[in-house]
Amino acid sequence: MTDPSNHVLRIGNAELPVSKNIFIKDGITHELEGIVIYAPATDKIYFLAEALPLINGTKINGKLNK
Repeated sequence: MTDPSNHVLRIGNAELPVSKNIFIKDGITHELEGIVIYAPATDKIYFLAEALPLINGTKINGKLNK
């Protein structure tokens, strides 16, 4: 799963562990197409736009939540 010492981006109840291709929300893990990246030089975290609908709650398990 995830390393407790690893950085995790938290947005509301969503978690995006750095250097992993997973997204966790409400205890449900979703696999992403790419990994979450932390750039120490800029102190920024980058993730795929694919995660945005999951964060916003408009997509659950790959399906649009209506």
